[in-house]
Amino acid sequence: MKRGILLALTCAACVAISVACGSAKNNNDSASSNDKTTKAPEQSATAQTNKTSEQTVVAEPDAVMTVNGNVYEINTTSLAADVKGYNGATPLIVTIENDKVVKVTALDNEETPRFFQHMTNGGMLDRWNGKTVDEALNANVDAVAGATYSSNAVVENVHRALKYYMENKK
Repeated sequence: MKRGILLALTCAACVAISVACGSAKNNNDSASSNDKTTKAPEQSATAQTNKTSEQTVVAEPDAVMTVNGNVYEINTTSLAADVKGYNGATPLIVTIENDKVVKVTALDNEETPRFFQHMTNGGMLDRWNGKTVDEALNANVDAVAGATYSSNAVVENVHRALKYYMENKK
């Protein structure tokens, strides 16, 4: 009895998917429906890009740095995409207020969780807090033992964010 219900649900799901995708009985209808499906996301992506561009021009200098009053947030996702820890990129958000580093926040990354946590628990992300941007750029921050690759990637991400801030702040 459970198998019959499962099959019925599966078949209903297939029908729903076919209808949603625009599948039809003959190949010509299917092809034209697929063309429409393909074009819609492109149009949507263009609209989103235009909206983002408008917001970027009006509200912030660019997609890397957002400004809210005298608080700047620099996202290193694209700024330091080439900076790798042990397993991959280690993007951060560096928050700066009144030319002082307020906070460094780790974003989702591909690092081994226990090593990255070891680094963050070691206070790595707090080492720039309270420093002026100049002091933070010149700070000699050592890597956390046992998480050297991740630590070095974090240092480079912070340096790139700080340099970007210096070059692009209002």
